[in-house]
Amino acid sequence: MKKILSAVAAVGLALGMGLSAFALDGGGIVKPRAGAEVALTIRSGDTKVAGIHFYADNDPEQFYFNVNTDMDDCKFKDLFADQEAYYYEFVVDGRIPSTSLPTVRIFSPYREEVDGGLANRWYRLKIYEVDGDTLTDVSGDFAAMADDDGNYFFDIRTRTPGTYILAEKSVQETVSLAANADPQLQKTPSSQTSSEQQAPQPAKLPEKRVKRMQPKKD
Repeated sequence: MKKILSAVAAVGLALGMGLSAFALDGGGIVKPRAGAEVALTIRSGDTKVAGIHFYADNDPEQFYFNVNTDMDDCKFKDLFADQEAYYYEFVVDGRIPSTSLPTVRIFSPYREEVDGGLANRWYRLKIYEVDGDTLTDVSGDFAAMADDDGNYFFDIRTRTPGTYILAEKSVQETVSLAANADPQLQKTPSSQTSSEQQAPQPAKLPEKRVKRMQPKKD
């Protein structure tokens, strides 16, 4: 069952000129007006989960924005079974009508009082992107930040928010899900050569991006 943070199927929001900052207990349909500055925060109760910030263009259309946080929906969940990890599957239906790249935000769920000081080391957390059968370390694509209210978060500028896993440590080894799912890609012991039996192939490491993005002002 998807844990999409919404109490209703969709919420219509008409946003006026100037800064339109608002929070939803779940996502919904966003209807920005031309030229409006939009700042949306998705909450689960009193907890900030994710958000988006952008300036609407001159002919904005409505779009649906939400996030699924159910780790059971993640095909790589077993790789993170030995740690506290969190799942963020952004659900966007329609074009985000922004004049420039929107800023998508993931709030850190780790808290110092329950995580042994991990909140103070939020900038060392790892972020992985799930794209089909590929798991990629995209920590360098996000800017780790904090505000005066004690919120720790990660920002990325993109028009196409994806699916991410926030983890407290690196995944050391992983395997190709595509290969594991296809029996024809797996060899039986009888079909392997002696050299293959003596030298098994190591598991593949997650891909890693080294680019570091810094937040930009619109």
